[in-house]
Amino acid sequence: MESTNTCIIINEQEQYHLYQQYQHESCLCHRAALINMEIDRRLLLESQENNNDNNSNLSLNYTAGNSRPNPNLARGANLRKAGDSIKEAIEARKYAQEIARNNPKNPVTAIANACWENDPKIMRGDSLTALAPFVYEKYGPVLSMLTFANTHCVDTSEGIVMIDCGTKFQAPRISKAAKDVLKKKLHTAIYTHGHIDHIGVNFMPEFKDDNYRVVAHENVVGRFDRYIKTNGYNTIINQRQFQLPKESYQFQNEFRYPDLTYSDYLRFDVGEETFELFHGKGETNDATIIWMPKHRYCFVGDFFIWNAPNAGNPQKVQRFPEEWAEAAAKVLSLNPKIVFAGHGPPIIGEERVQEAFSNQKKLLDEICQHALNGMNAGKSLGEIMRTTPINKSLISKPYLQPKYDDPRWFVATLWRRYAGWYTFDVRHLLPVDASDVGTELAKLVGSAEKLAKHAEKIMTEGGDEKLGIALEIAEYAAAAAGASTETHLIRSKILRAMEKRETTLMASSIYRAAAQDSEAKL
Repeated sequence: MESTNTCIIINEQEQYHLYQQYQHESCLCHRAALINMEIDRRLLLESQENNNDNNSNLSLNYTAGNSRPNPNLARGANLRKAGDSIKEAIEARKYAQEIARNNPKNPVTAIANACWENDPKIMRGDSLTALAPFVYEKYGPVLSMLTFANTHCVDTSEGIVMIDCGTKFQAPRISKAAKDVLKKKLHTAIYTHGHIDHIGVNFMPEFKDDNYRVVAHENVVGRFDRYIKTNGYNTIINQRQFQLPKESYQFQNEFRYPDLTYSDYLRFDVGEETFELFHGKGETNDATIIWMPKHRYCFVGDFFIWNAPNAGNPQKVQRFPEEWAEAAAKVLSLNPKIVFAGHGPPIIGEERVQEAFSNQKKLLDEICQHALNGMNAGKSLGEIMRTTPINKSLISKPYLQPKYDDPRWFVATLWRRYAGWYTFDVRHLLPVDASDVGTELAKLVGSAEKLAKHAEKIMTEGGDEKLGIALEIAEYAAAAAGASTETHLIRSKILRAMEKRETTLMASSIYRAAAQDSEAKL
């Protein structure tokens, strides 16, 4: 297998310009981009302070040139709020770059091996951020770029076929690297799905004059239409989820629509390379699995992200855990030599591929069956979620750890799909104002402040297991108390404890945003 490597280079001026664009952007990829830039800045500063001049390979991972990095790079309210995320990601990124430096001919493969072995130095914290060291490696005709949302460029005699294109902010770096290494025009861009961290092809200056085409599943068109239609909602959700400035953040509303779409299956050739596209559903309804049969390479987008499947995100549209399991079965049937992931390094070797997708399918199948059994037995959504069997032997695997999405949410997304929005909790059929309920409860105990103090007592005496009960009471107390400082202080304490308890980015972000609502009233 041919394997050559160069690191993606970005100079200080380019980095500062990118930071100015990143500063008010969001969704997970944009927040991670801010953290990535802060990591780069701090690591470069550390390298220069240590006079590490002999480490040429490492310096290429940061910026070109020998000047001290601009102290204003990647600073601001968003990064201050990231806090420990940066600290953990810095250490993991340093380790990933150390691996790359020590393996200059195959840095991506070396990082993939460390991840597969569950090396705690690289799998700590938010692995989506840590596993973005901006290096690339060539596998046969495929230039695989390990960035936050990966890009894979297939070198053909007719030009480059680019599989996923990063965000509009990563795109300039990606296009420059692809052009510098492959020295060809862009022939075709393929979206594995329509999420905005994969579709930045129209922000690639190196290819802006190329007469390229974009290929994607037909549902991508509807997704882009929906993004425009619900731009306000997506703006609000991302503001809350990632604590972004309300006065300046706006969800993306400019998209490069596909030129060629398909329904179930599409096959085409570019030069000497054959591409087969299979439709699948999982994180989205517009996903594509790409197969290169001559090489037995498979590109799966976000069907694999070195995390438990993101199949139940509570603030996003319908997701498809059952069909995700079917997609895993499809990958298994192809028996690839290499699977290129949407985030994180590839899975290399048939044995690893078979293990990873068999275990992913098993986790999905077990929880989906539990959900359907509960629904068919007439159980409520809350009861089914509380009793969800989580296979600990599976979620301990390095590629199935629940750091992004909570597997219990698979149940909720299936309920929404098959049973509607009524959860069998009759209180929520026609909801009343929480402040009215809180006021009546406060009368029972004497005041909203006393109700909040009781919630605090439950938290203190009951620990993590009682946090949900404490929050329920604190919510009524805060709703009844209005601007009461004491009540909101207690509510914030409970929410911060819940944020700390969670392992998933989605849950911790929601609890953090709610805590900040109360903290703003203090």
